[in-house]
Amino acid sequence: QRRPLTASPSGRAHEHFRPALDVEGALSSEVAKAVGKAVHQVFENFKLESGAEEKLLRQRGILREYLAALLAPELLDRALGEAHAVLENFGRSPLARRWKDIARCVLARELPFVRRGLEEDGPAGAWMGVIDLLYRDPQSGETVVADYKTDRVASEEEIQKMAGVYAKQGEIYTLAVQEALALPRRP
Repeated sequence: QRRPLTASPSGRAHEHFRPALDVEGALSSEVAKAVGKAVHQVFENFKLESGAEEKLLRQRGILREYLAALLAPELLDRALGEAHAVLENFGRSPLARRWKDIARCVLARELPFVRRGLEEDGPAGAWMGVIDLLYRDPQSGETVVADYKTDRVASEEEIQKMAGVYAKQGEIYTLAVQEALALPRRP
């Protein structure tokens, strides 16, 4: 009776979230969540193909619309600056170049799933969520689950700390895919 009937893996990660950074100028929780949602929307709405880096930067123009729907006007400029920075950093990263390599190997984007809750600390009924990106690695053929994160981190230690925050979410996603596709091992 103490366990919820259903739960979201991402919601669970956010329940246990403790900001990795305690620095002056850190984003408020409201702005950080809005930036994450807006950047996610950008990733969700453009094609993975050659030239993705340039197309990603063009998506910056619609960020204001996404953020304006989520935030009070006085928070918009701060959020817009942060969202632009996230997209610029991504556009310069090896991950952006990787997108064109996996374009032909995508199995699903924004894949909804339901997985029974077996864990004692999870829901009594089911986990329900949406997997951002599911693809087969072009070299190995292995199934890969990708989840977009926009947390600001500055060191390897902070990366590891945030990986720990999101580990259970990733575990649930990969178990759901393994079970749904009857894979011999988890993605």
